[in-house]
Amino acid sequence: MLKMIHDKLEPAVLVTFDHKMPVQHASLLVQYTTTLVVVDKNGEPPELTREEYWREVIHRHAHRFAYQEPDTGWKYRRRGRTNIY
Repeated sequence: MLKMIHDKLEPAVLVTFDHKMPVQHASLLVQYTTTLVVVDKNGEPPELTREEYWREVIHRHAHRFAYQEPDTGWKYRRRGRTNIY
């Protein structure tokens, strides 16, 4: 999938809920200069369902995703973000 994103959809931002991706696929992320967004599972508030939380984080930060520097990775939550690589 990372190769296809790189070859056919560049520039693109991959948005995922998979916290293991930056570790398990580190070499591929570097090889294909992937711009990555991970939605922080640990930020889920009890008053929202997982889907509501996911949608809120994406809606709140979509503008940041669009202008995120290529070949960077950030973890986003409701109130902010953390650099992951």
